[in-house]
Amino acid sequence: MPGVAAEPITNRALNRATLARQGLLERARVPVAEAVARIGPLQAQEPKLPFVALAGRLEGFEPAELVEALRSGELVRAVWIRATLHVLTAADHRALRATIQAPLSAAAARVADARDVTIDPAAVAAAAREQLAGGPLDFDALRERLAAAFPAARSGRSATWRGCTWRSPSSRPPIAGASRAAGASPPPRPTASRGRSCWRAATSPRSARRAPRT
Repeated sequence: MPGVAAEPITNRALNRATLARQGLLERARVPVAEAVARIGPLQAQEPKLPFVALAGRLEGFEPAELVEALRSGELVRAVWIRATLHVLTAADHRALRATIQAPLSAAAARVADARDVTIDPAAVAAAAREQLAGGPLDFDALRERLAAAFPAARSGRSATWRGCTWRSPSSRPPIAGASRAAGASPPPRPTASRGRSCWRAATSPRSARRAPRT
């Protein structure tokens, strides 16, 4: 058959091909966003991890380039597989977020069940979107508003409120600490900064952003 290799692929050849696809055989000289598009989502639960991942893959990598790509929205830092934060392209986030929604919702449901949460998660998510429609809120402020809207949530409140982030597409720019580590000026703090993080309402995965920790 035309185009089919005459010899079977060896384990070593498969290993080399996998490493090459992941950019781990030699450093490439390509823009940060293009590199992330090639590699795929990068683990970013700890904010410094994507900087390390890209430094090992890109020739002349400048950490500030990643910060700028996140600020511009070309890349996003978002809840992804295993309900952990990853850095990926905004295009992939829009195109693929729906494919992981079922397991994310299932994980949120398991946590809620373990903590005896009985409130309808869809109602909580809708209330959160309504609260955020007027602008960004830090997590504590959002939690207080949701608690007022759902006074029956006596137990498992954290699971209830945080489940919203697993059920609704959202993303988060680099936190101030990662920006300083990258040699760039930290992102501006949100106007409401009583909590550890801030949420913005979203009409699409790209426009939903979690603002920097304070």
